[in-house]
Amino acid sequence: MSRIQRTAQGQLIDFAALAAVNEEVIAVGNANVNARGDELGPGGKIIRTRNEVMEEHYRLSQEAKATSIPAVRTPEQIAAQATPTPEPTPPDVDEPDLSDEQIEQLKQPKAKKESKNV
Repeated sequence: MSRIQRTAQGQLIDFAALAAVNEEVIAVGNANVNARGDELGPGGKIIRTRNEVMEEHYRLSQEAKATSIPAVRTPEQIAAQATPTPEPTPPDVDEPDLSDEQIEQLKQPKAKKESKNV
């Protein structure tokens, strides 16, 4: 893939050559890197090279993959984590003693009162 681009005015620009010429130049912004990707310290001195930065990033991403939680849990894992739910305890309520007649009266539907339309 060529990195040569044609401008609106018809000029050709080779971006690969442009980047190679300026790879030691400090990049604009607050990233503290040069065009090649080296980390820079005070005065523009190279603290870590691009390769060291990439190796650390790769190492950290591999460690994160190794310690990550699997996306799918097996039924055995789900069963191991399941905790039985305690049965609800009935409230301490003193219920009045009702006779059989009173219970039968409560079971019967109440008669509806007829309303008078005025």
